Amino acid sequence: MSDLLKIYDKFKEITEKRELILEGDAVLAAVSGGRDSTALLLLLSRLVSEKTNVTLAMFHYNHCLRGAESDGDARFAEELARKLGIECFSERGDVAGYAAKNRLSIETAARDMRYGALRKCAERIKKDTGRNVKIAVAHTAEDRAETVFLNIARGTSVDGLEGIKYISGDIIRPLLDFTKEDVETVCRELGTGYRTDSTNFERIGKRNMVRLDVFPMINEKMGCDITERLLSLSKLAAEDGDYLSGAADEAFKECATLSGNGDVVLRPESIEKLHPALRSRVVRKAISLASDEKGFRPYKDCVSLGSDTVARTLNFIKGGRGSLELGKNVYCTGSAGKYRITAGVKDRGTGEPIVIDGRLLTGGGTARGSGTLKIVIDTLTGDDIGKAVKEAADSGEKQTVFDLDRLLGLITDGESLVVRAPAEGDRIRPFGAGGGKPLGKFLTDRKIQAAERYNIKVLALGKNALHVFGVRRSDAAPVTGSTERCVRMKLIEE
Repeated sequence: MSDLLKIYDKFKEITEKRELILEGDAVLAAVSGGRDSTALLLLLSRLVSEKTNVTLAMFHYNHCLRGAESDGDARFAEELARKLGIECFSERGDVAGYAAKNRLSIETAARDMRYGALRKCAERIKKDTGRNVKIAVAHTAEDRAETVFLNIARGTSVDGLEGIKYISGDIIRPLLDFTKEDVETVCRELGTGYRTDSTNFERIGKRNMVRLDVFPMINEKMGCDITERLLSLSKLAAEDGDYLSGAADEAFKECATLSGNGDVVLRPESIEKLHPALRSRVVRKAISLASDEKGFRPYKDCVSLGSDTVARTLNFIKGGRGSLELGKNVYCTGSAGKYRITAGVKDRGTGEPIVIDGRLLTGGGTARGSGTLKIVIDTLTGDDIGKAVKEAADSGEKQTVFDLDRLLGLITDGESLVVRAPAEGDRIRPFGAGGGKPLGKFLTDRKIQAAERYNIKVLALGKNALHVFGVRRSDAAPVTGSTERCVRMKLIEE
């Protein structure tokens, strides 16, 4: 049996065993014109010819970074598709301009633009044909080993040791078990040739440096094939990862809840009871599931999270307050056992202020804003007044009580009590302090830094802060021995 036939049989077995390509699929192959993607297209062309209901198309993206060389790549890829009788789609873009405008590296900008164009093409094919579209990319065994090494250098979990996966959403990688010698054999024996990207030999970007310098040095100094060792580690990690992921998925149900606005609400007490291996996985999953108001998830998978980010989050939910930035505009916010992961905003808080009108003060009830908080209000008399005062004191200022008649006397026509975030110009007269001060200075004196204040909620009347929830109340309308009616207010997060 020839080497080419062995390679093809292995390729066919992998696509079938791992269900990378199913009957009825449309496959869109990303082809740069280089060795790996050329071999991928050649193998896919043969495979699809043996299928009864699978279509194949090719996509080439011209990054316009190497002038005539880039244009030559495009012509080669388009001619190869023509020879194979495969429909060809191609686009070009100003990667350098996009990178400068968005302050990205050329490598990141090129990837973002290429995959964006690929997915638009895939959506067009799906709309035109009604088929499920798989985007095939030409990552090989060497790419997988390099990714494992880079993940280790960045700090990763067992999942990161798996490196690149065979399937990631709509992306399939049929060449992950094939070496550069294998793809070279395919191109040579089928006589197609391929294009060589001159930047592959330049020491730009971490991956190039790993390929050109780090791996050769390790192989020489350690007397081993680091690629082979990392691939072995990758396979073992994949097995361990599958088991741990299943256990973490079950634990996640008890430790976190997805809210309707894209936040992930954490239950620290349940997380703390887990084995450390599951604890970190639950937090990784929580961060990866957080989405913004448009449904976009900044961390699309757990692997892209560094281990230091997970460790900082685990430490924060043990009793931190305010907000912890996790990168990519994702935050862990909260205090005193109530924490959530948010994307796109530091804190959704109350949204619009919660307005408390006079009827609620005298009759009790619940006031809500547009966010996740509500105020539960009770009007109390007799012995219940003393109980409410003690309960408020024991709550750590999370609830407050006022002499109702005195409080009503503070509210003039056209005014309402509101619960909101601190605002410019707010002032407070702290209970027992004997004088007033700007709320900002008061919070600073309490060692609540500016970066933490968007989680603070105040009960305000105009610019007067009557109570800072979780911190302190003012001297407004205190309950005394002569109080006949009091109003209790509890701030509750749903």
